[in-house]
Order: sequence, then C-alpha cells, then structure tokens
Amino acid sequence: MTTKQDQNALFNLDKLEISMRLVKFLPEIIAENKQINIGGNIALEKTHQRTPIFKTVYNILIDGMEAAKLQCNPNDNLLNIDHAVLRFNNEYLYTIHVPKYYKRIKNQLSATFLKIKALDICADIEKDEKTDLFQYKYSAGKIDFKGSPTVTIQKKGSTIEYFRIGARKSDKFIRTYDKRKELSVSNKKYIERWWLENGLNQDKEIFRVELSLKGAIMHKIAALDFTEVDENEIPKNNYLPFLEEATIDILQNQHFLHDVFFSQTQKMLSYYKTNVVNNNGDAQRVSRRKHKHAFKFLKARSCVFFLYRVRDKATKVIHKIKILTKFLTEISKETNNPLYEHLANSVVNFENMETWRDKMRPRWLKDYDIKLKADEYKKYVCQVADNMNKEISNFIFGRLPIDERSTYESYFDSKVIDFKI
Repeated sequence: MTTKQDQNALFNLDKLEISMRLVKFLPEIIAENKQINIGGNIALEKTHQRTPIFKTVYNILIDGMEAAKLQCNPNDNLLNIDHAVLRFNNEYLYTIHVPKYYKRIKNQLSATFLKIKALDICADIEKDEKTDLFQYKYSAGKIDFKGSPTVTIQKKGSTIEYFRIGARKSDKFIRTYDKRKELSVSNKKYIERWWLENGLNQDKEIFRVELSLKGAIMHKIAALDFTEVDENEIPKNNYLPFLEEATIDILQNQHFLHDVFFSQTQKMLSYYKTNVVNNNGDAQRVSRRKHKHAFKFLKARSCVFFLYRVRDKATKVIHKIKILTKFLTEISKETNNPLYEHLANSVVNFENMETWRDKMRPRWLKDYDIKLKADEYKKYVCQVADNMNKEISNFIFGRLPIDERSTYESYFDSKVIDFKI
C-alpha cells in the first residue's frame, strides 16, 4: 500500500465500524450457530464475546483468515433483530483491501448498508523536539485549549506518555502518544511495515495523533457531493459522507482523511497563552489572544474536500438561547436590575438547561469582569440592551404559559431600565 505523506504526516484508519441490516442467514445467526458458511470463501465463526448492545459476536474468516467481526443479535428492545455491526480487525485497515472486503462480506450476507457507525483516524508524524512541546506547556499551565475542554494526562516521571483532549466516552476526542513505544508492547509488526512502505523514517520516533469519532457528531459532518452525478442532476448541498455507502470507497484516501481530521480538530487543537496581558497590565480577553494550532501538518490550504457541520433547527435555537442567557446575566450585573437575571432563569428553566447554566455562570461573570474594564463594552451594553428591551420581553413572554404572561408583563412594564455607566 503506497500513499503520499502530507507534510510529514501519514493518515490512515485505525478503527472502522459499519452498521448494516442482515437479510440472508438471519435465522442461523439468531440461532447462534457455531459456524456458518456464507459462501465466497467466507465463514462466520461464533466467539464467546459479547457487547453491551449485542449478545453474539462472530469472527468473519475470509480465505481462512480472520478479517473482521460481526456483532449481532441485539439485546431486548435496543435495536431491530436484523441490526448488526461490522468491525474490521486492525491489521486489515493497514492494507488497501478494506472496500473490497466490505463488498464481499456485504454481498454474501445480502446485507443493507445503514451508516458508518464509528472510526478512528490516525496521523503518524516523524517526531522532532517541537512535536509534543504543546503538551508540556499545557501541563505547566502556560497554555489552554479553545473552549477549555477536558484534558487527561498520563506521566511516567516527567515524561508525558499519553495526552487526551475530550472525554473517553464522548462522541469525539483526540489522543496522542508515542506509537513506536506502544508497538514494542503490542507487537503490531504490520504497522511498522506500513510505515516502511510509505516512507516514514524508521530511525525516528513516531508520534501518533488519533481522532476518534462516533455517534451524532460524525453524522452531522457534511461535504459538497464528491460522487459522480449525471450532468443534468443537481449535486446535493448537504452530502453526509458517513451516512453514504459510497464513502467506503474513499475511506483510505489521504486527502479525505486529512480533511476530516482538519475539520474536526481545528478548534480542539487550537491553543492560546494563559499569561497574556494588555497595555494596561490586565489579563487580555481570550478571544483577542493569538491562537495557534498544535500541529503544522494540518493546514486549510491542503484541503481537497470541503467539509462542514450541519446544524439542524433545534441546534440553532439552543445556540440562540445560550447566547441570550449569557447576555441577560451580564446586563443584570451591569444594571443591578434583578429583572434580567429573572428573565435569564426563566428561559433556562423552561428549556431544562439549569445544569448547563450553573456550570457556565462563574465563567460568564469572570469574563464580564474583564470586559467591564473596556469603555467600549459599556457603551455596547447600553446600546444593545436599549434596543433589545422589546425583543427580550416578546421572546420571553412568547415561551411562557399563557396564564403566567400577564404577571411578567406587568412587572416588566413597571420597571424603568436605567443604564448608568
């Protein structure tokens, strides 16, 4: 397998799970037969494994070799009885045969594609003295990542052996580690052969950055339609790659993997210095600080596929509610008027977002204290709040039960909102 390196980084899949609906051999699979010959030199061999969702796991043998696993027989009422998940063995992901093996298995099972359920994309880099420097800066408190995500660090002495951004159980997280050191334990010789075939320097340490995707977050990744369409047909604007079977043919394409990796890590791997001050000697607002990306091999100009995130209507509404709640909290503190705090709480309580508000409020107030030192911000609050009085009342009252609106309306009308700087 020969691929082209992208700025000293080599991309590949390290995990692939595909959801499908079984048709042929379903009675034998439900009966949990120990061995099922499905034809085409492919056989299913029952294991003693099970998962939290599926009661049965079969090894899929292609030409006598274990190539994948089939998770099937869902636990009661979790999924339809014909639902299954195909998971390729790690060794086969480091070949060019994944699309071919998938089609052979699917055709012999007469299965129907549902979606690409989960995948890990790895980027292997020839390590130098600056590759993992950002990890040590974060550990020392000199930098923080955009959005202040959950970060897990495992050390051995003063050496960072494992670094993870995001929670392990979340739909998206990033982890980094020394892959060559890990191979000395796992003994996956096929990865070293893959490095050699693709030109990675065998004398250098190989630093791995791994992006894990699953669930709803990966199914909102959209792209301009990259499949062939009829010249009279209009391409789809929101082509969702991981919900389309055609994507399997390009899953090992270096450009595609680079662009998915870039689009999903651009913010998570963006960091800023924590000790930046402005001309007055005060801590500079985070939004005004210079942000850097942890890795130089990820660049927008290298992208071939235009990938972006689809936001549904519900997501957009929630986003607006969050912005409004934060702004009302800041106005309440600025004007010393409890009405705005009351309105903010009314929106949050109505949407059952109290936990989110309690978590974010200390950060809002800290940001507000920093903002308040700028005269421009005070003028901004006055102007915007004056314009929003009517809009705020209409927004709030429109979401309250009819029998409660008169109470809030009379209270709101009785208050003269005076903004004094």
